[in-house]
Formats: sequence, structure tokens, C-alpha cells
Amino acid sequence: MEIRPNKPITPAQNENSTPKSPKNNASEEKRVETTTTEESHLREVFGERFFGSDDWKHSFGISLSREQLANIPRFPWSNAHLNQPCPFTPGARVRDTHMAFLGIDHHTVLFFKFSVTINLLSGLRGFHYQPRISISSSFQHQNPNFTSQENLQYRWYLAPLQPPHYSYTIPNDAIAQLPRRYSLSSTLVETTKLFLYYAKNGIYPRTNTLSFTSDEFSHNSRVLVGVQDNAIRLSTTHYRPNNFSITTACTLNPPRKEVNTWA
Repeated sequence: MEIRPNKPITPAQNENSTPKSPKNNASEEKRVETTTTEESHLREVFGERFFGSDDWKHSFGISLSREQLANIPRFPWSNAHLNQPCPFTPGARVRDTHMAFLGIDHHTVLFFKFSVTINLLSGLRGFHYQPRISISSSFQHQNPNFTSQENLQYRWYLAPLQPPHYSYTIPNDAIAQLPRRYSLSSTLVETTKLFLYYAKNGIYPRTNTLSFTSDEFSHNSRVLVGVQDNAIRLSTTHYRPNNFSITTACTLNPPRKEVNTWA
């Protein structure tokens, strides 16, 4: 199913369902108000590199369900974390080089829940059919179900827009060089980052660059995500285009201890 953009879709209301008590409604409204305040702060910090709950609605017409509104995740990184030096860009801070985005685990249309996968993202296209996801024919032929297997988690993600470049040709060697507190991104997370950035800004953050992901496609082959011919391209290390630089897709791990400095 392709979902048309900029047309709000709200969860269906069951006529036989029991209305929430005023106490529950008040609690839900308080959570929404707190999150709105937090997201306002984050929007000021990250600017064009921020994609929150309002952006899902504005860009794709996707409103959070009642269940999601009642369990909105807190942004786990503090101001101190964001002010730390970026390990990939000398002289810059994490807040200057990373993108923060809210991942949602499902989208409700009428009575149906659709998991947020690469397949679903492919249907959330705006004007001029952008952002667009392109999958190589060899990729589709060898693993036709790959783009529907992983679901996005309902949580905040923080990832560098320009992943680190390494001179290694073997993925495992490059992965071993990732800074502490960073983990390799999955294909879905890296694709989502590029997809949402385009939806927000009308341009991709980088071109002619492919990034290793955590997904192994076959023996000694990893999935690569990048931008080619004005589209997000999925390929593998066995079938990568020429004249492309190779980077490592990664995200900053949430701190073990929950912080709350934005509410």
C-alpha cells in the first residue's frame, strides 16, 4: 500500500471501545505537552538535522497513535553529551554534525497496523517521487524479503550525517575502528536517516558515498547504503558501483543512565 503524503491519517476509533477516564486523558495530555517542550528544545539545537513527531505528520501525514502518544520516549542524551567533541569532524561538537530523529515502530491506517520497514518507507514519497529508495536487481534477486524483515524501533536515534571514512577495504577492520559508544547501524536505520533528512530539507546530505551496515548479505558480503542518481541506493560489497567512497554507518549509543535535561 502506498500512502499519500501530506494527508493526515488518524487511528480508527472503535465505537464499542470504553472511553478513557479523565485521569488517563490528563496524563496523556501531560506527556504530549512535555514531549512538545522537549522537541522544541531539540529543534533549536539541531535545526535542519532534527526530525520529530511533528515532522512525521507534516512530511507524510502520519500522526502518532493513542498508544504511541501515551508512551513517547524521552530523548536520552543530555546537553553535556551533545556538547562533546565529534569524533569524526575535528573542531565540531556532536550537536553540530549529528542528526536526531524519532523512529516509529508502526503506522496505523484504519484498523490496520503497518510496521515501519524499508518497504513502507518506499511508499512515503512526496513531490517528484522523492525521497526515493533504489535497490539493485542483484540485491532483490538474492534476498527479495530483506526490505520487509526489520522493523524500526520506537526510540530516538542520533547518528552522524557524514559517517567516518576509513582506508580499510575489509568491513570488519573498519568496524573495529569505531569510537567508543558508537555501534554499526542497520540498513534500515541508515536508510531512514537519509530518507528523513531529504524529507525535511529537499536534498540528500551526501552523494557518491556508500556505507557499510551491520547486515551481512551473504558470506563475506555486507549491505551498503548510499545515494546515487538522486536516490537512496541499497547494494552489497560484491556489487558496489565504481568511483564511490566507502564509509561506516554508525549511531551513538544511548547512555546507560537515563537523563532528563530537555523537559
